[in-house]
Amino acid sequence: MSAELDYPKYGNLTPAFLLHVDCNEPYSVLNNNAGSVVLAKIVGGYTKTINPNTPFDAEVIDGWDKLTSNTAEPSQLSHQNCVLFLKSKKNGKGIVINYTGVIDPTSNHGKVISGELRSVKPDETYLTSTLNYELDSDATDEAWLSTKLTVGKGRPLRDENGVLAFEYVIYTLD
Repeated sequence: MSAELDYPKYGNLTPAFLLHVDCNEPYSVLNNNAGSVVLAKIVGGYTKTINPNTPFDAEVIDGWDKLTSNTAEPSQLSHQNCVLFLKSKKNGKGIVINYTGVIDPTSNHGKVISGELRSVKPDETYLTSTLNYELDSDATDEAWLSTKLTVGKGRPLRDENGVLAFEYVIYTLD
C-alpha cells in the first residue's frame, strides 16, 4: 500500500535583473582524452534592475569564465564556473558573483561563439546558471541578494563590432 504524496507548491520564478557580461574570445587551456577546459576573460558589463522590488544596478569590472567539458558525458554539455567582480552604481560598494551553469555547445550557442551567428534568442540555446553573492558590509542596497535563491537563463551575442557577450535574465525563486 502506498501513501498518496502531497507535494508542496515549489514557488514562482520572478524576473529580477538583467546581467550583461562582455568578454574576450574564449581560448583553450587544455584538451585531452578526458575533456577540455576553455577560459574567457570578462572585461566589462553591467546589471540592470527589472523588478523594482529587487533593485540591482552595478558595473562588472573584472572576472573570468571557465568552461569544462567531459568526454565521458554523452550529453556533450559544458559546465560553467564564473566569477564576476562588480561595483554598485548606487553606493560604489563591491559585490562578487559566483555562478555555475550548464551550456549545450551543440545548440545555436556554438554558432555565436564561432561567429557564424550574431545572436540567438534565449529559447534557441541552453545556457542556465545558479548564482551566489558576496557583498561588502556596506552594500546595504543590495542586501536582498543574500536572501533569495537566484537562477539565470542566458544567451550569447555579439555586438556590431563582433565583441562577444552573454546576457542573462536573473530570476528569484519566490
